Amino acid sequence: QLRSPDFRGKCAEAVKAGLPLRGCGVRSGDRFERRRSFGIGMYLGQRTAGKADAQDGGGRDPGHGLYYYKRTGGHFMRTERVGFALCGSFCTHEKALAALKRLTEEYETVIPIVSENAAFTDTRFGTSDALLEQLEELTGHEVLYDIPSVEPLGPKGMIDVLVIAPCTGNTLAKLAHGITDTTVTMAAKSHLRCGRPVVIAFSTNDGLSASAKNIGELLNRKHYYFVPFGQDDPEKKPTSLAADFELIGKTVEAALEGKQLQPLLLK
Repeated sequence: QLRSPDFRGKCAEAVKAGLPLRGCGVRSGDRFERRRSFGIGMYLGQRTAGKADAQDGGGRDPGHGLYYYKRTGGHFMRTERVGFALCGSFCTHEKALAALKRLTEEYETVIPIVSENAAFTDTRFGTSDALLEQLEELTGHEVLYDIPSVEPLGPKGMIDVLVIAPCTGNTLAKLAHGITDTTVTMAAKSHLRCGRPVVIAFSTNDGLSASAKNIGELLNRKHYYFVPFGQDDPEKKPTSLAADFELIGKTVEAALEGKQLQPLLLK
């Protein structure tokens, strides 16, 4: 089916139109290909989107192969580049990874970023090594986990939108007060210098107490967009707030258009 004349014809038409593709025989972006059986990242070199010979699916460089084609359904990928940063709210990492997977199915380039706590802390929810491997497996990019690695994000215009999910109360406070001493806060500062959107999906137990003023401060700032949120457990944790991680994709899409996804407050 992948080598059928109809499939090859559609690929050729897309290439002529300058549209980026991801699929069997199609090169897309400057990324790492992961050999799934060994967990090894193999650099494929520069692959300018839309410049591949899409009809040569069986050539010496098969692009991302059948695995990526099946995962994306062979559809056209959005070309906006997404940075995806995880903080240390470990109990929400599973939801964040599910949201990340959905983004990788829609966007051609997704760059993983983690805070120092997420990068080096093992918890009952899993090991840090397993988390980093999963992030690289999902995105095809090496994880950025220190300040020097994320500082070029803004100056080099490496991403079009930055997602922070989960964003902890600690990171909310630092963003609200201009404190830049972690990987994630530096990523945000560097990215914001270009006036580009930052999408926040927070999860914090003090959202209606100590963190409330910080949420309000960022809601009133330009270029910050929030994933709709609400009380996640009003009875047992009356001050706790959490974003709906299933709405991250829609929030990103709206933020790229300069809009806040509504309604912001969930029932």
